[in-house]
Amino acid sequence: MPTSLDTFAPYDAGAGADVTEDTWRKFMRHMLGSGADGILRNIANDFEVFGDSSGLQVKVKTGECFIRSQWGESTSQKTLAIATADPTDPRKDRVILRNDFVDNVVELDVLTGTPAASPTTPSLTQNTSQWETSLAVVDVAAGATTIAAGDVTDDRNYAIPMHRARQSTAQTFSTGTQTKVEFDGTADHTSAGDVVVSGTGNVDFTLKRAGLWFVSANIVFNSGTANERFLAITDDGNTVRYTAANNNTGTASFLNCSTTRRFAVDDVLSVHALQSSGANLDTAPGTLNHIWFTLEWRAP
Repeated sequence: MPTSLDTFAPYDAGAGADVTEDTWRKFMRHMLGSGADGILRNIANDFEVFGDSSGLQVKVKTGECFIRSQWGESTSQKTLAIATADPTDPRKDRVILRNDFVDNVVELDVLTGTPAASPTTPSLTQNTSQWETSLAVVDVAAGATTIAAGDVTDDRNYAIPMHRARQSTAQTFSTGTQTKVEFDGTADHTSAGDVVVSGTGNVDFTLKRAGLWFVSANIVFNSGTANERFLAITDDGNTVRYTAANNNTGTASFLNCSTTRRFAVDDVLSVHALQSSGANLDTAPGTLNHIWFTLEWRAP
């Protein structure tokens, strides 16, 4: 004889039709993970916050979000007022998205900071009553009467974490020596604290979220004497994926190495490269020759 489970949902009728907030959060947290809080990437305008010198206010573009397993959408640009500036000291405000579990609403708001000679950003509230996630930090100068574009700093978090690092300056590789690839350029941070970058030249990427990750590395070597080129992704020093090619023409070499696999919290990923052309060889970063390391979380 069948025995029903204790909880099941959603259904049109019966015991599974009465879906409470608690039940909804329980099953929706498995879609993106219980810690997946923030903007849903590449939908509308990703809740971009900007100032346009139109007064003490900021504007927030359209987007969708996923906060504590509940979804929200903004289909039109919103304007948020900034509190009157202090006449003496500057202030830092924070523009946020909030899931209010008491009033049952997902909303935009501004957390007003405290004026000080060296102001700090207001803290987020994240508890059983409400959960806030940051969109931007607004610098409010002493006596300010308007918020300009340069006063707003992007601070968005994304529900699906991704970090992409770029190499902007050529790196020299000694022949026959396997070396960590340095990523000294701008990075696309998508969810604060999910990937921590460290090491001289930004060479180590510590994962702070367990689960299934897609990782991909690209490198471009300048032309050099024909011989082997090698690229690898490592986890705590152990190779998890590599690619190698014999450059028989002496021209520039492009290598890509990608994998999708499960990693644990505090796994440290790095990219290693090797060339054996008989002499030192530089990489070739540039507009067309992108040297990237991309880490994208896929599932719990």
